[in-house]
Amino acid sequence: MRKWTKTAGLLFLAAASVYSYRVIEAAAGSKESPQAVAIAAEVAASPVSDTLVGAPAEGNTDVKLLEDTTDPFASGSTTQPSAADGAAASTQPAADSTAAATQPSEGRSVSSSEVSVSDAGTVEIHVNDANLVEVLRMLSLQSQKNIVCSKEVRGTVTANLYNVTIREALEQVLHMNGYAYREKGNFINVYTVKELQAIEDAERKTTTETAQERKPEGRGGIDWLGIQYQDLTSALRSTHNIPESTAGVVVTNVAPTSPLYEQAVRPGSIITEVNGQPVKDVADFEKAVKGAKPKSYLRLYVLAFGGRGDRPQPFFADVQAP
Repeated sequence: MRKWTKTAGLLFLAAASVYSYRVIEAAAGSKESPQAVAIAAEVAASPVSDTLVGAPAEGNTDVKLLEDTTDPFASGSTTQPSAADGAAASTQPAADSTAAATQPSEGRSVSSSEVSVSDAGTVEIHVNDANLVEVLRMLSLQSQKNIVCSKEVRGTVTANLYNVTIREALEQVLHMNGYAYREKGNFINVYTVKELQAIEDAERKTTTETAQERKPEGRGGIDWLGIQYQDLTSALRSTHNIPESTAGVVVTNVAPTSPLYEQAVRPGSIITEVNGQPVKDVADFEKAVKGAKPKSYLRLYVLAFGGRGDRPQPFFADVQAP
């Protein structure tokens, strides 16, 4: 059998040199000779020569028996993906789908029928689980107001509002989500409460520093007291009918939110004492007030002057230091 296999192999090699494609066809269609199939495949892989190949030269032992050759399609050389690789690849889209499904919702968009503004300027809002920024955007378009949101503003809105003003609508829609707004010029800016507080604190600090830098000599103001005051001058004494014997600081402005406003302190009032200590000018007054301990109470002795020739009306005003 071994000799026969060797002879058949030599015959196939000679024929394949000229009719390689026919040998391949015959080999592919043969089911009875696996040896021929292997040899035909080896021939097809080698370059075809125009010279007829004869019998091998003496001593040439390059021709190998089928039993001695290796199968190029053995399992060790396969490039098919393993079952593990296939499983990993097939589970990847599933993981992506799960991540997309768990993405948090920011609410739906809204239409002009859900957020509308009448010709009279009243607002109607009818939304359910709507995107907050979308509601503000539609309110801006419908009212033609410049509404600008901080990048930290997000959330959803469910509300039914009838015939309210734009400011009332903003307050309700924003406050329920923990946000706030302020108007400055032609803009309505929407912030988180923390952002707005930080902005106002920074502006207040800048304003205070600027005021202190520009404060004229003999003038002053304390923010938490809500008043402005200055030294007594001849002109003020004449204007407010203050005698020369009276010393202290004259109040020039009182904010309606000042704790002294509720106690009848008004422009023209004279503060002459703080906790029983006389004050003769702005420097004395500020030293007494700013030196108070936190949460301690200050008692101011105040003189209210009326018309010319009227006797001053003295009274006490009590305030608590911050």
